[in-house]
Amino acid sequence: MLEILRVYPTGLETRVCIEDPRVTRTGFRPDPYTETISLLAAVLLAIQVNAQDFIAWSGNDCDGSEGLEVACDGTCFDFSNRHSFEVLNAEGFVTLFEGADCTGESFDFGAETPGECINVNTGTNIQSFICT
Repeated sequence: MLEILRVYPTGLETRVCIEDPRVTRTGFRPDPYTETISLLAAVLLAIQVNAQDFIAWSGNDCDGSEGLEVACDGTCFDFSNRHSFEVLNAEGFVTLFEGADCTGESFDFGAETPGECINVNTGTNIQSFICT
């Protein structure tokens, strides 16, 4: 049995026995829900910090009508009526698809440097893409 003695400035003493399964050498264990929430927050922060952004344009040189800024998280997005794109913040691997919903013939554009405008000239009409 381990006893922990805590003496307060007022002279009051408190003793804690470690027989209780909720008690560790450093005191009470954290609530499991608190641990879960902390872990979830850390994971979400890590995902957000590592997320790249992708943006597409209707023009050939990242000009014209600008599309939405989307995350490079492996989700399939629409690319219809777009002719160029840029990966923002970090390097992203881009795959373009001839069909909607990332189907049909695919074209790998490789790891693209952040901030570089890429003209999409595949000889076919690109409808969707995935960025990771």
